[in-house]
Amino acid sequence: ALPANAYTPQEALKLILQHHAFSGSSLDADTKLFLPLDITPEGLFERTGGQIFTLEIPYPNIPLLSHTFYITPEGTMYVLTYSSIGVTDADGNGIDETWMIQSGGTSGLFTFTLAALENGQMKYQDIFLMNHLDLSFSEKEGRLCLHGVSQTDTAEAYDFDIALIDGNIVVTEPTGKWDIEPY
Repeated sequence: ALPANAYTPQEALKLILQHHAFSGSSLDADTKLFLPLDITPEGLFERTGGQIFTLEIPYPNIPLLSHTFYITPEGTMYVLTYSSIGVTDADGNGIDETWMIQSGGTSGLFTFTLAALENGQMKYQDIFLMNHLDLSFSEKEGRLCLHGVSQTDTAEAYDFDIALIDGNIVVTEPTGKWDIEPY
């Protein structure tokens, strides 16, 4: 059962459209003309109280588009590139951060952004450059890892360590096969 303060799909849709969460993307204010939009609750993260919603947008004459949002209990919204959320206290201050994977905002290069929220506010955010992998979060030996699966026929999987050094997010891969560079 959802907690009493959880958003209904209708409330989430209203919040998303009110706050223009799509500025700079393929969806803008004119998209409201293509209602009804289909919004689906994807999950509730009990450790943070945040929720994920997927919004499907039926544009005329083009394939269905979908956007995934993470909404904090405080009502702050973030667009997710991958609908994976991780939770850990990476900085050791006793407060869990909510970790997200977002697009890196570059064209022609595969970049992604790792971001961490604390109490619903952005605390850490860094962009990384690497070869393309399908990314998600996983836990390995009790710690949060970035999990990547190659898009080859063999679909090799890799677990990358996430750390904070001097307030910057650092991603490493123990075998040394992958270079993950800050961008």
